[in-house]
Amino acid sequence: MRHLDAWIADNLFLDLADAPFDREDITLNVEAGACLTCPKRSGYNTSLFADVSGDQCLDSACYQSKVTAHIAVVLVDRPGLVQIETSWRPPQQQVPGALNKNAYRMLDLPDNPDADLPCSTTRTALIVYGRGIGNTVMVCTDNDCPAHDPATAARIGKERAEHPAPVAAPAEDDETEEERQAREEENERQKREYDAEAERRRVEREEAFEREQKEYEAEAKRREEAYQARLVTLERIIEHAPLVFNSDQLRLLIKILLHDAPYGLFEEAAEYFTSDDEDHGKTDDELLTEALSVCVDEKLPAFLLRLLLSEHRSFPLGEQTDWLEKAAALFAPVPEEPARSSKKKEKGSKKLTASRLRKSASDQAA
Repeated sequence: MRHLDAWIADNLFLDLADAPFDREDITLNVEAGACLTCPKRSGYNTSLFADVSGDQCLDSACYQSKVTAHIAVVLVDRPGLVQIETSWRPPQQQVPGALNKNAYRMLDLPDNPDADLPCSTTRTALIVYGRGIGNTVMVCTDNDCPAHDPATAARIGKERAEHPAPVAAPAEDDETEEERQAREEENERQKREYDAEAERRRVEREEAFEREQKEYEAEAKRREEAYQARLVTLERIIEHAPLVFNSDQLRLLIKILLHDAPYGLFEEAAEYFTSDDEDHGKTDDELLTEALSVCVDEKLPAFLLRLLLSEHRSFPLGEQTDWLEKAAALFAPVPEEPARSSKKKEKGSKKLTASRLRKSASDQAA
């Protein structure tokens, strides 16, 4: 249910207070015009949407078109912005040149070009895909930045504690020229050794990172190949879909339906299988799964129908589809009653005609 609420918030009821664009700008969608005068929002008719909080846009296509137009305008006005994506998607679908969600660190800083930056890799970024699309945020483009990455700061602090920088020996009051030269040479030697060791550790870290990156890319490639293989499997299953499911196939489909259904979807069906006090402590999924495990093969179609139609026992509201009525027409149509009254009249008319014929014949015989 949480995922359903999130989908509704992102696709059906779009809060105009969070819109990244100017709601009075008619140029973003000339045909639709400004949001403030649009009838496709909950705030336009508060009596109709009394249970909806805030001012919600009800036309997701128009909303998304304005977001797209807004992004184009911002990139023209501020071409130096870094483009980022806040949600994951396959690389081939990403905006060219945009940083994926693992290539930057979001900062809790205002978008102020005149402010002093905390590090040299802090940038203003525009979200071009994902949560917050169309908004500008501050990011650090160096994941190993010691100013923003606690792990990097801790590593540097540990290295400095374990490998402190050499301290130059102070000059003595009665130091001779030869002693001064020897002291400076020793200080230079210690500094060279320290820098060489620091460089060795840096190269070692980079090599380790490159190994990890190659392993990650190899694993990502393996997973992509496995995913493509699963897509092939799906198409193969669909291609061989039977006209009639056998009991094992039908049982598996019901299990998948129970597993993927949002919480509370089959609450009405679960009530049917609640038989005693012990069952009241079980969840809907547990009740239905147990009922499915003891359901005989011949009753699987009936189990599936009860699962899907129990939620539609109530009368549909307004123009909602009456799925129960549609199912009744397909699975259990009520036979039409014979028109008995018309047949009685027809029989009566026949009897009347026959009697008249007999009377006519007797009259003629007389």
